[in-house]
Amino acid sequence: MDLNMVAHGVIEAVLHGDPALAREVFHPEATITGQQDGILIRCGVTEYMEVCRRLRLPRRRPGHRYRILLAETEGPVGILKLAETYPEGEVISYMTLSKVNGRWLVNNRTLHGTGRAPLLRPLPARTQGD
Repeated sequence: MDLNMVAHGVIEAVLHGDPALAREVFHPEATITGQQDGILIRCGVTEYMEVCRRLRLPRRRPGHRYRILLAETEGPVGILKLAETYPEGEVISYMTLSKVNGRWLVNNRTLHGTGRAPLLRPLPARTQGD
């Protein structure tokens, strides 16, 4: 699976809150870190998929699109930068990846939301001090 497919898998996992799909693209110990409205939030993939599932985002939400801004690899490590546009705002994310047993897996996804982007707001209130 190349980085473009990983990016697509991440978006699909988030839109559906699909833990099985998340397991295909995220390392089991991956972290999700986000910042919106000055609040820093961290959680694991399982917790993040539960939040995404509760959002019940439609598969093809009007006004939603994503684009890959950067996809680079150097040996067994890679980086992706995505921009997701929603009618309510935008989410920019950076992902670090490692190639494990021939598969690219996301180690960390760091998000920054602007406006009323839907992917960060419902996360549990775990902040810098936690």
